[in-house]
Amino acid sequence: MKKYLLLFPILLLALISSCNCNKNPDDGDDINPIINVESVTITDDFCIKTIYSDGTIEVSDKISLNNYQELYQYYILYNPNYEYNVETFLDLNTIHNEDDLTYTYKLLNNDTYAITKYNGDDLKITTPKYYQNKRVTCIESEAFRSSSVEEVILSEFINVVKSQSFYFNSTIKKVSFLNPNTEIEKEAFLFANGLISVELPANLTVLNAGTFKNCKVLKEVKNTESIITIGNECFINCRSLESFDFSDSITYIGVKAFSNCGLKNIVLPKYLEVLEDQTFNNCTSLESITFNDSLRIINAGCFTNCNLLKEVNFNDNLEELCGGAFEQCSSLKEVIFPNSLRTIGSGCFQECTNVTKVVVNEGLTDLSASCFNKCVNLVDLQLSSTINFMSHSCFAGCTSLKKVVLPNNLRAVYDGVFNGCTALEEINIPESVKLFGGSCLARCSSLKTLIIHDGVTTITAGSFSGCTSLETIRIPYFGTSPDNNMSFDVIFGSVPNSLKTVIIGDACDSIPENAFSATNKIEKIEFGNNIKNINKNSLSGLTSLKEIVFRGNEKSFKSIITDESNLEVLNKAIIKFEELD
Repeated sequence: MKKYLLLFPILLLALISSCNCNKNPDDGDDINPIINVESVTITDDFCIKTIYSDGTIEVSDKISLNNYQELYQYYILYNPNYEYNVETFLDLNTIHNEDDLTYTYKLLNNDTYAITKYNGDDLKITTPKYYQNKRVTCIESEAFRSSSVEEVILSEFINVVKSQSFYFNSTIKKVSFLNPNTEIEKEAFLFANGLISVELPANLTVLNAGTFKNCKVLKEVKNTESIITIGNECFINCRSLESFDFSDSITYIGVKAFSNCGLKNIVLPKYLEVLEDQTFNNCTSLESITFNDSLRIINAGCFTNCNLLKEVNFNDNLEELCGGAFEQCSSLKEVIFPNSLRTIGSGCFQECTNVTKVVVNEGLTDLSASCFNKCVNLVDLQLSSTINFMSHSCFAGCTSLKKVVLPNNLRAVYDGVFNGCTALEEINIPESVKLFGGSCLARCSSLKTLIIHDGVTTITAGSFSGCTSLETIRIPYFGTSPDNNMSFDVIFGSVPNSLKTVIIGDACDSIPENAFSATNKIEKIEFGNNIKNINKNSLSGLTSLKEIVFRGNEKSFKSIITDESNLEVLNKAIIKFEELD
């Protein structure tokens, strides 16, 4: 307003001197056509647009500052009640300020200016709209790096904020956009360590990769209603960001987009179908997730180490849980799979140390490697009848699991599936199982009874090593396969002293030489229906044997003993004959 006060004497003289010169000679001495002006505005290309009360519109040629001042004075003199736009007038003054040292500018190919550096020391600024009669449309990379400004309002002509525009700015606290269509390039606010609040452009559809990466004190992000895409690592390491409005317009959230953030509650957008790798990885404050009905895939490591997450209620259309999706979610209590689930990746719930219950519903056919490895408090495991394969170490280290009922359609139990399940007391291997992998029950130190039916075609060496409490075992044959008769101890590594009863299945037709050479604690043996031959020294190691159960009569039993080396053991034991099944 100081400018206007200084102009007052000039205006007064202009008023006196222009009374006659501004009259229209055709309208008479007392008529002033300017009095009927309705509005005066400045167009985008710097012309004066005048609208008269009768609807007539006049548009001047492009003006300079001096012309504008003259016209401005003229209209104020003759229209004292006109509500002129002071802000517009001041903008026009700024346009022609060629000595502006607050900013460093660069002329762009589109004949507009970009701000390349802010040189001022104000704490709050609104970026200029014009410089040298041209619009300011761009904030260049590192323009605000290391500046002391705390709040920046980007003017309505700013079309783009370039990558790393606010890179390593530790003082800026708030940024807002007056242009609803401003584009924000990737990593625009990378390491803006003081940034607390951002008001996004109202029509912004894409938040590019790393836009707010490592903004550690960012708490508030406004105007997310138009967002469609959130790029990779967009908010990674924003530890103070406790909430985010995931509008239903969002259809893509990128890899690690919110990794290591402070989010507490997540409501996923309505139409999102896929969560990418590690999207919410290490969100250690996350307490709840609301899954949308459209979600089909949760990719690898998506919620890894969300250690305050207590509950997940999966939607009914979920098809795939990829590797490590909920690994190390140490507060999670219960996992219930929907019937729609078809794939679960390796390590999906590994080290979820407080999970007590797992329910695998119909539809899932494979349990992948280490999917529940080291779930040390798991006590209730319910497996659906559709499970065909249990992969490596899928329940290894589940030290509270006492009992497992395996599904009747199970075909393979791979290496280490129950390795280290130290509380497991009982397990029944169904006849459908063909493969029993190495160490699959190793170190199950509480296991007392193990029943393996005749359908198993492969038992890997050392499958039962460390089963130090095993009392009863049923084996389909000796060795690792029906065609590879070997010593009884090969499947143990070392036969436990606790073992008292051995039941030999119907798939076995011959007891190999020295079969029990290292098993002097066994007290009872039950032979299957098809034993045809007991070979030399087959029973010689059974020094504690007290009872033999043979399916058949005494005559047939004597016919299968082909060597006298076994008689000493047989003479000390009670032999019971049962009818063949």
